[in-house]
Amino acid sequence: MRVLLVFNHEYIVGGGEIAFILYAGELVRRSGFEVFVFVPGKGEVAEKLKEVGVKDIFISDLPSFRREIHRVPFTLRFFVNMYKSFSPDIVHVNGSRAMIYAGLAKLLSRTHVLWHVRISEKDILDPLLVFLSDGVIANSNKTLIRRLSPILRFLDRQARVIYNGFDLNLPHRVRKLDRVSLRRSFGIPEQTFVFSTACRIENGKGLEFIPEALNSIPDSKRTFVLLIAGSGDKRTIEWLKKKIGNYSVFPGHTKVEHILAVSDAIFFPSTIDSFGNFVVEGMMCGLPAAVSRFSGVSEVISHGYDALIFDPSNPQDFGWTLLRIMEDERLRLKLGACAKRKSMEFSIEKHTDKVIEFYKTILRSANYKNDKSWKNKGLEK
Repeated sequence: MRVLLVFNHEYIVGGGEIAFILYAGELVRRSGFEVFVFVPGKGEVAEKLKEVGVKDIFISDLPSFRREIHRVPFTLRFFVNMYKSFSPDIVHVNGSRAMIYAGLAKLLSRTHVLWHVRISEKDILDPLLVFLSDGVIANSNKTLIRRLSPILRFLDRQARVIYNGFDLNLPHRVRKLDRVSLRRSFGIPEQTFVFSTACRIENGKGLEFIPEALNSIPDSKRTFVLLIAGSGDKRTIEWLKKKIGNYSVFPGHTKVEHILAVSDAIFFPSTIDSFGNFVVEGMMCGLPAAVSRFSGVSEVISHGYDALIFDPSNPQDFGWTLLRIMEDERLRLKLGACAKRKSMEFSIEKHTDKVIEFYKTILRSANYKNDKSWKNKGLEK
C-alpha cells in the first residue's frame, strides 16, 4: 500500500505532531507499505522524521488562504503533481490547513484522503473539510462529538476514534536518569512531593484554577511542589509565579523524560485538550494521576482505579484530589500499578494496527474489493 502522510506544521506545536511522527516511523517499519511524507518546510518535524526512518519527504509551503491567496494555486499544483508522482492509495492528513490543500487536490486526482482531527474546537471550515475527505479519524470521543457529530449527520463519511499511540520504551529511558541530580537542577529538595504537568501555558489549560485550589488546602498540608513545564504567555507565567510562589517550579520547555523522572504524581487540569498525551506518558511510568474531567483522556480512565478524575473549576475538588494522592500511599501504589497496565493499550503498534485497518475499510468502500491488485496493495485480510 502506498501512503502519503501530510503534516500541517514544520515544527512541533503539540502532542499531535509527536504522535504523527511516531506513527510515521512505525508505518515505515511495516512490510507492504511505501511511505512518503509532506512537510510544509525544513524544520524540526522533517529532522524528527529522518530520525524515525522516513527517507522520502516532499517539502513545500502551506500559504494561508486568507493572507496569501495569490500563492495558493502554486501549492495546489504542487499537491496535484505530488499525487501524480507518488500515486498514493491513501493520503493521511494531520491538520486543517493541510487538509484543505490535500482535499482540493484530490478532486483532480484519483486517490483517497483521510483527515486526522486532534483538536476539539470547531472551525468554520469543518463542513468543507469533511466533504473533501473520504473518512475521518478523531483522537477522542470528545473531538468526534463536539467538533464533527453535527456535520457527520448530514455528510456520509466514515469516522473512527483512534487514540494516540505511544512508545512503550519511555519508562526505560526515565529509569536510566538520575532523579536526585535532576531534582537538584530544578531546585527541588529530594524529599519534597512533586506533582508535575506539561503543557503550553495558555488559557484553557486549567492552570488559572491552581491558586484557588491551593487556597482550599490547609497551610499545614501544603507540603508539595507543582512542577509546571512548558513555554507560553509570559504574563500568564508571571501571574502564576506571583500567585502560587513557593509551591511551584517553572522549568520552561523540558524533555518529558526529565519531568517524569522527578515526579511522584502528575496532574492535568486542562479544560480544552482533546486528549492529553502527558497523562498516558505518566501512566506508562506508573505514576498516579489527577485528570480533568473536561479533557479527552479522561474518557479512557476509570476513576479511582487507574487515576482520579476531578473538576478543575471546583477549588475543593481540585485541591483535595491532589491532597488525597499525596497523603494516601496505598492509593498511589494502586493507581500507579493499574495505570501502567492500562497504558499498554496505547502502544504505537496497536495504534498503527487500528489506523491500517481503517485504511482498508476506506479502500474497500471505494470498490477496491474487486481490484485484481488487492493483495499487492497489502489489503489482504
